Amino acid sequence: MTSINGTRFGSWLVLGRAAPQNGRRGWVHVRCTCGTDAIVALANLRAGKSRSCGHWRPSVRRSG
Repeated sequence: MTSINGTRFGSWLVLGRAAPQNGRRGWVHVRCTCGTDAIVALANLRAGKSRSCGHWRPSVRRSG
């Protein structure tokens, strides 16, 4: 796999490879623009399924 360190996917910045999760390879360590670190599947980044940690979502209010 070509090094993608430093590549940005939405708000995520790839910091490096992560250890296999659940016996599967292809996970990366990422950091959101808000400072949150996470481990995300590289396939989800490339497919656009993961763009940030969700920090931009407004809180949902329910009227009840």
